[in-house]
Amino acid sequence: MIDVHVDSDLIFKDLTDKVCVQALGKLLKGVTFTHSIIINSLQDSTEYFAKIKTIPDILYKYKLFYQGQVNLFNGVEFFIDFNRMEEVLKIIHIYEFDYIVASLVPISINTHVNYEKYLQNLQRYSQYFNAFSKIEDIVDWCYLSGDEGVQKERLSLLDLILQVLISNYKCLELDSSVENISPQLLHTLQRYKELGGSLISLGSNSKKTLDVGQGFQNFRLNLIELGFNFTTHYSKKNPIHDSLITQ
Repeated sequence: MIDVHVDSDLIFKDLTDKVCVQALGKLLKGVTFTHSIIINSLQDSTEYFAKIKTIPDILYKYKLFYQGQVNLFNGVEFFIDFNRMEEVLKIIHIYEFDYIVASLVPISINTHVNYEKYLQNLQRYSQYFNAFSKIEDIVDWCYLSGDEGVQKERLSLLDLILQVLISNYKCLELDSSVENISPQLLHTLQRYKELGGSLISLGSNSKKTLDVGQGFQNFRLNLIELGFNFTTHYSKKNPIHDSLITQ
């Protein structure tokens, strides 16, 4: 399996080698160094953009050293509401990424979302992303609404979101760092499978080298039990499947 969400700041802290050693210890096939960008606060990422062009060269050195042991990839995660896609498109066309993921979080933090417009934008812009993250927050938003009618409405929306992702062959990135996988998340993954979904990626969201691959075995067992056969990672934006049965 591949950890698709290791904080790219670890590269700039000169901890790439330790990340690779940790990945080997966890029997991972590789890691994706992913940086999270909040489009509404692009100024906060100024320092990152000043360094971003150096990442491929830095990773190349370690790719050579760990060839055949650990695969290394470069990723980016966007926190967006689809209203500033021009800036997103500019970033992903200027810089070289293997993996491009968008967070679904905005819908969970805004109770006044226009559902129809959100789904239209998701359908329209999903082509620019490999995967969508923070499904856990959407699940909580649905189940913890405190009102049966609201919960039913939100669960219907969740179904539609999953259908859009499935129809566009997009991956669900799961946060493997959670201590306990909630019954609600397991039910959502089961529903995703029932609807025809098969693409799952696992990311530890690790900001420390020791957290790389955190929770992977727990998720592996649960995904197998739900009927999933593989996880997915991306190289040059192309999906590569990793068997859950054989490691």
